[in-house]
Amino acid sequence: MKDIKVSVICITYNHEKYIRRALDSFIMQKTDFAFEVIIHDDASTDGTAGIIKEYAEKYPEIIVPVYETENQYSKGVRFTQCLIEMARGKYIADCEGDDFWIDENKLQKQYDIMENNPNVSIVVGRVQCCKENGDYLDVFYPSSKYTFNSSQLIRKKDVVKIIYEFGYPFQTSSFFTKKELRQNLYTREFFLYMNGDESIIREALVEGDLYYFHDIISSYRLNSVGSWTQRFKDVSVENRALHNLRYLYGLISFDNYTKKEFREYIYKDIIRSISGCGYTDKKMFKELRKYFHIKSLDILKDRGLKSYILYILSIFNPRLVKRLIKLRYQKKQTNH
Repeated sequence: MKDIKVSVICITYNHEKYIRRALDSFIMQKTDFAFEVIIHDDASTDGTAGIIKEYAEKYPEIIVPVYETENQYSKGVRFTQCLIEMARGKYIADCEGDDFWIDENKLQKQYDIMENNPNVSIVVGRVQCCKENGDYLDVFYPSSKYTFNSSQLIRKKDVVKIIYEFGYPFQTSSFFTKKELRQNLYTREFFLYMNGDESIIREALVEGDLYYFHDIISSYRLNSVGSWTQRFKDVSVENRALHNLRYLYGLISFDNYTKKEFREYIYKDIIRSISGCGYTDKKMFKELRKYFHIKSLDILKDRGLKSYILYILSIFNPRLVKRLIKLRYQKKQTNH
């Protein structure tokens, strides 16, 4: 049996139109080590599973298929934890079935950085977006507002500042981490509340530094069928508020877990999230009172009167805000 160094985790659902490009981009990787591709099909209703089977038969030493008979995502099952435990590699690379890699040396470059820099916990790279049909766009992660003009090591304090002051800059298809990091992540409370990519990058910040490749190494497909972004567009106003509430829980949980090490930056994200959430429950109400300070209003000075009002009400009268959210949703449904 080969000594697998890297395990690629690929999750897919109804990606019949895209999955071949993803699989081809994995197979084309040129490495001096063995790697595997664990690909999870979440009970697709199109031809995705058949294509995976075709590749598994053609490349049995690389492709490790996992087929579901019932959709796990709809049940709220976070199955990536099981895939990580299956992985034989020392490192984990991510790419969903509607995205793909561009650089044939992606894995080798990231592997070499990890092997030679023990303090690095995650390696990411530049990602070019493409249309649903695969045509490239002049849109990138990180975007031009970030001053990443070359490949570089970024210390965790600087990464934290970037994330909490400018927003989330990286894209999952470029992620390369230690398997141990991912196993540790599943024991953290904040993982329960945040999306996978958000929680991965935060766990990485706790464990070490980040290395960024300015090379374009992968592509993120916009508006693909079955993507999280597409599904979220159809979510009700109230459920969007609940989603934001969960994110707030995640931020506070991460703040507690890191013993306030990054409080200076997390605080700003918490305040902004409160103003955009418009919904708190009793438990969150008590937590938010700890974070309230008159200076927090300065953080919202560029967000207008609505953000001020939502922030104050979310802190001091969450029940009223919940009613307003429901009325807004009902009005929207009536108009449709």
